[in-house]
Amino acid sequence: MLTFFSTPKPFVGHLDTIQRNAIRSWQQIHPDAEVLLIGDDAGAAEVCQEFGIQHIKHVAKNRYGTKYLASIYDQAQEVARHPRLCHINCDIVLLSDFRAAVEALSKVFDRFLMAGRRWDTDVREPLDFKAPDWEKTLRNRIFDAGHQKPPEWIDYFVFDKGLYYQKIPGPASGRPQENTDTGRCNAPPGEERHTPQLCPLGCAGKARIARMV
Repeated sequence: MLTFFSTPKPFVGHLDTIQRNAIRSWQQIHPDAEVLLIGDDAGAAEVCQEFGIQHIKHVAKNRYGTKYLASIYDQAQEVARHPRLCHINCDIVLLSDFRAAVEALSKVFDRFLMAGRRWDTDVREPLDFKAPDWEKTLRNRIFDAGHQKPPEWIDYFVFDKGLYYQKIPGPASGRPQENTDTGRCNAPPGEERHTPQLCPLGCAGKARIARMV
């Protein structure tokens, strides 16, 4: 299955709620899904211990304290126990059609790069993942009150281990003004090409829902 990896914002206030919701949703995707949180942000270590997921505390940063994508990607690929990874923003809730899309592509391609945009909707309370209809309830809520972002809003990348290993230049993630030179994507010839740029990382106001369309 997949190894999810993300670099969170501090787990405080509303960010604590939406990031916990996101991580829990990734764990619902598959019983063997692996989750890595990268960075020393406040609360990250405690959440990793609580959820039983791996914490990679140390990551290279620029002078502003912003994490470098190269450090995030390389460390994730070094420790991931699955051959396929997903870099995802830490406030993205995934639904079951995400898994269906990955499995469908896996049947057609040996190697691929999958990326997707999100739906925005307000989620200000912890989601009850034990409820049998939690996904249906959330999906209805999205269609009733949410809206889908334009195609340039890319919030996750699914790729094969090694595709980006030691191939991403130094610019940091999370600050638009510092992400203008991320370099070219190193996808193999013939595969979809996309700059591995996730910006902005996180959202203080709304939870993000990734849904395949």
